[in-house]
Amino acid sequence: EAIQATREALEAMQQAVSAKTRSLNAKDACDEFIRSYLATAENGELPGQSSGIGEIDAVTGGLKPGELWVVGGPSSSGKSVLMYQVAAEFIGESQVVGIFSIELMTREIVGRIVTQRARVDHNAITHPRDVSKGDMIKIQAALREMTETKMWIDSAAGQTIETIAGESERIRDIEGRIDLIVVDYIQIVKGIRSKGDSREQEIASISGGLKQLAKKMGCPVVTGSQLNDDGRARESRAIEQDADVLLIIEDGGLRLKKVRNGERDQLIPLALDGAKQKFRYFRPE
Repeated sequence: EAIQATREALEAMQQAVSAKTRSLNAKDACDEFIRSYLATAENGELPGQSSGIGEIDAVTGGLKPGELWVVGGPSSSGKSVLMYQVAAEFIGESQVVGIFSIELMTREIVGRIVTQRARVDHNAITHPRDVSKGDMIKIQAALREMTETKMWIDSAAGQTIETIAGESERIRDIEGRIDLIVVDYIQIVKGIRSKGDSREQEIASISGGLKQLAKKMGCPVVTGSQLNDDGRARESRAIEQDADVLLIIEDGGLRLKKVRNGERDQLIPLALDGAKQKFRYFRPE
């Protein structure tokens, strides 16, 4: 704790004496807004990067730099599927993606993304001895394409906000940028708990750290959260407060419980297709 506090103090001092100021005056701030506003208007595109799911993009405007997106749901409801579906979309658009998972192994993460990109059943990945020749050709083609992408995966055990931030900076330094960070998922990131702190305070510090990571890296961060029986993020309401977009997986679809810059509490008819490892639109009866 003392080392961490010292490091943070030194970083703060360095920023304070840096020749580059952290704040913008009114004119520069407005100029930055105008450039962004006109670019979006002229291009006729989403303000952010597409999630790959049009129904979500229509409400949120896509994923924007500095945003924290949280996917909430009960165990085995498809949180990881949705996160990797977004990651696959970014990867397909030649974006730099950093994936951090403590629960899944690297080969499992690659397998899920290959399932989506190759458009094969996930059984073709998990049971290779039974795969058809046609599916094998699709898998091989998807893998060849993926080897040329800017996807980075860290599945090491014992990850913390500090290790995730450090590795994200390393990826950014190597690639020149980082466009998306996926953390699967928030409750299994290891936090620093001071004496007397509760588990809720520990999770709150992780949630706040992910939001700050999004701002520092200048890219969206997508993570998942387990839900309590009352439908709230498990162990800390701070997760909901820190999130810019909170997606809740329900039986009737995907609820946009919170959209910081859009209409909230909309229920979008999207259902998990486990075989294809993605969420799909369905017509409500």
